[in-house]
Amino acid sequence: VVEPYFIDPLAKKLTKIEDSNIIKAQEVFDWSTKNYKYVPLTVSFIMRPFGLANTWTFFNGDGHCGEISELYVLIAKHAGFKAVSIIDSAEDHEWNEVLVDNNWVHVDASANLFNKPENYIDSNWKKIPFVYWADENNQKINVTPHYNKTGTLTVISLDSNKILPKTHVQIDANLSNEMKYATDDYTNAYGEYFTALGVGNYEISISQDAFIVPIKRLSRQTIQIYADSNQTIYLDLANGQDYIADWLIDLGIGIIVIIFFTTVYLGTNNLLKKWGF
Repeated sequence: VVEPYFIDPLAKKLTKIEDSNIIKAQEVFDWSTKNYKYVPLTVSFIMRPFGLANTWTFFNGDGHCGEISELYVLIAKHAGFKAVSIIDSAEDHEWNEVLVDNNWVHVDASANLFNKPENYIDSNWKKIPFVYWADENNQKINVTPHYNKTGTLTVISLDSNKILPKTHVQIDANLSNEMKYATDDYTNAYGEYFTALGVGNYEISISQDAFIVPIKRLSRQTIQIYADSNQTIYLDLANGQDYIADWLIDLGIGIIVIIFFTTVYLGTNNLLKKWGF
């Protein structure tokens, strides 16, 4: 909504022709830190379903890290740069990288950090188990090595010792003794999934929903990722456990919600009729 009527002239005003590219990128950062205030819970959350969260943050100056990150992308684009939003699901944080002279530069306007990727780990503020940006096909581009020492992990999905392709893989990171979702994807046609993870403890799981019988089959394993290590784990659904399938739980919740609101509606109607309305 704020493009291009407000963003384009702002970007031109912030970046001078004679400035170097790194200075231009920092000018956009400086403006963002001065004009946006990070607020964990803000009206922008309410605006998200309507596509107006960025508009709220742009005009009111407060927003979640997601809105601040997305606005940096917009302003940088109109200033002639490619910028992306970096997503850390486990730590619930977003920031940016901007491409300057063929190098990706770290930008975190909500935390007032410019080109300081090491700050998260050195300050023990963020653990950085897995961070990424999404390309135009919504594929995750893993940039965890930009922020943390990493090791590589290969997951092989099996069913009774037979390769099982297209299996859902989920990775949860142990952060301060609490398991938090880090990322998920699917194994390839050969039952393989590859990724790089920051050093730390993880729970790796594979699962498969059975749609005829409402049961989710799941197998998981806890591992430790070390710097510069290469690990391969084999997860066999035959050795795992069965759970109620997610779709059945969602269906049950939906039915309960429908029954509740139907009951409230009918009850209210009966009361109104009783009172003569």
